[in-house]
Amino acid sequence: MNPTFNYDAKVFDEKPLTFKASARQRLRWMQGHFDVARRYFFPLFWQGIKEGRWSKIDTAVYALNVYNLFIGSIVTVFLWIDLTVPASPKFTSLYQIAPGFFAAFSVLTYAQFLIALVLEKAPWKSYKYLVTFPLFLLSWWPITFYAFFTQNNKQWSHTEHTRVIRLEEVQSKQAS
Repeated sequence: MNPTFNYDAKVFDEKPLTFKASARQRLRWMQGHFDVARRYFFPLFWQGIKEGRWSKIDTAVYALNVYNLFIGSIVTVFLWIDLTVPASPKFTSLYQIAPGFFAAFSVLTYAQFLIALVLEKAPWKSYKYLVTFPLFLLSWWPITFYAFFTQNNKQWSHTEHTRVIRLEEVQSKQAS
C-alpha cells in the first residue's frame, strides 16, 4: 500500500505562543530529525534501491535534509562573514556570479508565504507577522546547529500549550 496525499485534510495544531517555547519545541524536532537521519537514511535508501520503491528513497532523502540545512547554514554564515571582512572576499559564492537571479529567487522564496496567506484566506492580522518572519526563519540556524551537537539528548522537554480550543469552535469558524 502506497501513501497518498489528501488535499482535503485539515490539521488543527496549537502552536507555542512564545519564542522560547517555540525554540525549545523546534530544538526537540531537529534533534529527532538528526537521530532519524543518522539511524535510518542508509538502511531505507538501500532498501528502496533493492526493492525499486521510490517512496522509500524519497523518504530517505527527506530525512537527510536536516544535514542540508545544517551545512547550508554554516556555509552561508561563513560567506556573510567573508563579505563583511574589510579585505576582499576570499570565497566566491553563486550570488556573486548571478546577483540578479539570486535576488529574484530570494524575493520569490519570501513571496511564497504571502501567496500562501492569500490562498488560505488568512485573517488580515496574520499578514503583519510577515515582517518578523525572516527572523523566525534565521532562528532555525542556531537551533539546528545546537541540535546537531545535542542530538543524542533523549530528555523530553514539554511544549506548554496555554489555549483550549474546542471542536465546536473550529466547526463554527469553518461554517462561517
